Amino acid sequence: MTSTYLSPAREELAHRLPPGVQSFVTWLSGIRGSRDPAARPLSPVEVVGIGVASIVAGFALIGLALSLGGIGGGLVYMLGFCFVSGGMRRLDVLVIHQTLHYKVLKTPLANHVLGEVLTTLLLRTPFRENQKSHLMHHRAPCFEDDADVLFLRNAGLGLEESRGRLCRRIVLICLSPVFHVRFLAERLRANFIDARPLYRLALSWAYLAALALPGVFLGSAYYVALGLFWLLPLTIGFQISNFLYTASKHRWWAFSNQTIRDREKKDFLSFTRVCCCKAPERNTFVAWIPWWIRAVSIHMPARLFVVVGDTVHHDLHHIAPNCDWPNSSAERPGYVGRTPDRFSEVWGGLPAHLGECNLRENSFRATARTVTA
Repeated sequence: MTSTYLSPAREELAHRLPPGVQSFVTWLSGIRGSRDPAARPLSPVEVVGIGVASIVAGFALIGLALSLGGIGGGLVYMLGFCFVSGGMRRLDVLVIHQTLHYKVLKTPLANHVLGEVLTTLLLRTPFRENQKSHLMHHRAPCFEDDADVLFLRNAGLGLEESRGRLCRRIVLICLSPVFHVRFLAERLRANFIDARPLYRLALSWAYLAALALPGVFLGSAYYVALGLFWLLPLTIGFQISNFLYTASKHRWWAFSNQTIRDREKKDFLSFTRVCCCKAPERNTFVAWIPWWIRAVSIHMPARLFVVVGDTVHHDLHHIAPNCDWPNSSAERPGYVGRTPDRFSEVWGGLPAHLGECNLRENSFRATARTVTA
């Protein structure tokens, strides 16, 4: 598909930053610039491989952290923790998600099998129930009974009056033992009690046995390692990432959670989550320092841990779900060029995306703009 749209903000970065950093900026923002070389297309199987590679890299970093010890070891452990959790989330929001649409492997059966295996390993809702809920979300995103809306409400999130209040609310949820215990209890119940068909229930219990039994022979050190390498990223890390991802992917409250059938309003619920700031107004060395600090300290962790892979382009997924999803950054410009009114970008990284979705002033302004357009 021929690229016909160029993001003005991305083009500004392409012209003002040196060529040597453009690949990084493209990865960070998820938006290609006109000066980028043609990228080799990714296949769905390669996306699976990237997720697995992230987990393996995280294991290596955690192993290094345990050998280092001290403060340095703690910092390396947190990096490895993020790589493992980010890899798990890649397998979830990219691979499991696309198996629900039968778009990873060639046949529905192969997608179903892969989806069942991965939902078991990651303690996610079994394939059939997951697929039913997700397709309902596509038909009526953000309505009152949307599973994601219920998840956010149960976590304690809703419209906030100010950015400071929203920030405090999100931090408290991410650190809340109640949030994590409830979320984990739901995941365990879905896999070990309610899972259907029966083969899926058996698969969950076989997975639990495979995790637990080696400790009988290897002793308590095995369980310590299992917790540090796998269980902590699978629970605390996965759940924080999942919450931040979900809270930032739609303008959840723009239309009071009514069932939206109007195409213009439904399109407006989604946007491209650009994990990058626009270029500073002044093109001076001093002006670029805060830009780079935010890029490395805020946007890069968000890209590795929360807004992974093609999930930057969530508007494209809802507007054109049959697109070449592993290569969304190359696909999106063609779609935007043909129907620019259906797409939008929010720059500024995860903090801006969370504000766009959950601040009352943004919700009211978005609703008014869409209704009067």
